[in-house]
Amino acid sequence: GLPHIAGVPEQFHAFANWLAPVMSTPGVEGGTAHGAEHSANLMLLGIGALIGWIGWLAGVKMGLNSSRAFLPQSTHALSLDAIYNATFVRAGFAIAAVCRWIDENILDGIVNIVGGFVAQVGEALRAMQTSYVRNYALTMALGAVVVVAWFLTQRVSP
Repeated sequence: GLPHIAGVPEQFHAFANWLAPVMSTPGVEGGTAHGAEHSANLMLLGIGALIGWIGWLAGVKMGLNSSRAFLPQSTHALSLDAIYNATFVRAGFAIAAVCRWIDENILDGIVNIVGGFVAQVGEALRAMQTSYVRNYALTMALGAVVVVAWFLTQRVSP
């Protein structure tokens, strides 16, 4: 980004030459028309100064000066913070309220139903855990009777 200074290598002029393809004028040797580039820069400088001067005059006309630290209420309503709060912040709060309602009323309801069912099944299975070997042997014997009965009831096709 260094200006064209004699003795400075060309790779250090990359930023200065960055807009050369955009600002090039056909038929001009070297690619850029320095007169057009200079007038475009001056035009942009003038537009920026004009916008700043109009803004300063508008502030003075509204009674704003450097001795007042806070904006009056009438100009505060037009501030960027007030506009941002009225649009994006309110929309964000509305989306968050909808998501919270869905979470509390729908998702929590589903979780509570599933959790209640799992708790009841767990209580039923807990009753089967007696720590008595004879109960476990009886359960295995009943299971074996069920399996044998199922095989005996099946028809064997010829």
